[in-house]
Amino acid sequence: MQVTLSNISVPRFDSVAKRVRHTVGCWPSITGTNATDQVGFTAVLTHDLTLGPLQTLEYDKVHTNIGNGYDSRHGIFTVPINGLYIVSATTCSGPSQGVRTEIVRNGIQLAALYGDDYDIASHTIVVSLEQNDEVWVRHFAEGTSTVHAGGDRYYSSFSGVLVAAF
Repeated sequence: MQVTLSNISVPRFDSVAKRVRHTVGCWPSITGTNATDQVGFTAVLTHDLTLGPLQTLEYDKVHTNIGNGYDSRHGIFTVPINGLYIVSATTCSGPSQGVRTEIVRNGIQLAALYGDDYDIASHTIVVSLEQNDEVWVRHFAEGTSTVHAGGDRYYSSFSGVLVAAF
């Protein structure tokens, strides 16, 4: 059953319905959106990974890759179009050890994550990115640390989505 605002007839809600109809009418339609302006990815880690200094996490199972910006072979998201993006990463530390990771753009840290003894560290950022920028998650501590995958629970993940193109 489809309900439209024109079917609302309760008098005290008429003014609200009129404002909603006006507001909805002002929203841009997404039916004409160019598919090349749609970008989003989510990838997860399927196995524990021991990282050395500045080693990239290669999230190997891709759930979504609209725009084909994420490369699971190298763990890098290459920005297909300029815009405002939301980027998020989670890393689960291994038993009785800490893991320090960071989200980087072109090798420069945007955010840091830390977890200790099966902690799940997470960070979500809103960032302006330019076409061909590279964004990835890497280990940033000295020595080695293990990122825990959790088997088929996928505790460690990396995601990004285009909010607005410009």
